[in-house]
Amino acid sequence: MLLLLSPSTDNKQAANSLVQFINTEIILADQLTETSLNDAEPLIFVDVDADDKFLTYFEPQTLAALLLKHGLSGNTRTLIFLISDVNKQKNLYEFTHPMLLHLHNLLQQEIIAYIPFNPNYESIVLAPPAGAQKNWRVYGIPEWQKPEFEQTDLAFFLSLKNKALLWEGENILHWLMASPPVTIKPLVNEKVMFRL
Repeated sequence: MLLLLSPSTDNKQAANSLVQFINTEIILADQLTETSLNDAEPLIFVDVDADDKFLTYFEPQTLAALLLKHGLSGNTRTLIFLISDVNKQKNLYEFTHPMLLHLHNLLQQEIIAYIPFNPNYESIVLAPPAGAQKNWRVYGIPEWQKPEFEQTDLAFFLSLKNKALLWEGENILHWLMASPPVTIKPLVNEKVMFRL
């Protein structure tokens, strides 16, 4: 299932580009019912706006509880985060690891998660196909400053000169799932953080 966290044009384009590769339904977060997530395998979160709302407004336990409220069950073994990782305070790994632990404790089964990650960059930005551009593009950004009076969004990150193209192709799931997944076992020593 492709779960759109907002009904933005970028998110809809992202989801539509993936349905040709995976046979699944697209649903908006505000349309979830108590049983929507019963058979979601994999469950793919889609939020490519790069506006940082996901990590700003959600806490790991809160999201886990919300997923369970909408029917997440033992049928789901894989979570995929199709989300640009642009939060300077916490990254997707620091978010998903405790969330997986919480789900494991409640469901008594291990769920794995795939996230966009590259240890050489402060931020990872996912750019879905748009217009004449038919491919997904993944950019790494070593560092950036938030404009004082402007909103950061996908267009802002794509305008940065210091971004590096890390990957380009039609099916971004190939890139995301080529890396080791996040599990309930830490990927790194607890004293080592991705951003020091």
